[in-house]
Amino acid sequence: MLVISRNRFVNLYLPPLTFAAVIFTLSCFHQLPVPSIDEFSLDKLFHTAAYTIFGYLIARALNQGKNISGKFLAACTILLGAGYGVSDEIHQLFVPGRFFSYWDMTADFTGAVLGLLLYNKLKR
Repeated sequence: MLVISRNRFVNLYLPPLTFAAVIFTLSCFHQLPVPSIDEFSLDKLFHTAAYTIFGYLIARALNQGKNISGKFLAACTILLGAGYGVSDEIHQLFVPGRFFSYWDMTADFTGAVLGLLLYNKLKR
């Protein structure tokens, strides 16, 4: 049986899990209270920023917690981050007033990649 120490869980795994819960919760709202300058670019900027943080947290948890590195870390981080973005878009199909968007998924994927790159840059 796999045993994870409480501190390790709180420090490494709780942040990405909490962030995923925040994303899910925000996706439950009909319309988010965000300022609108240019809705398309601003919305995609928020998606990219959120998933950059999420990608960073995923990469950190996998690298420091599971000792995953290199190409396998990149693949796992991108698959988990972008996969969650896809699941978020599917979830929005069931929320009145929300819709499925390929552009949002593209921004989520881009953010997950940027988060991975940021993690790799800062860990050196």
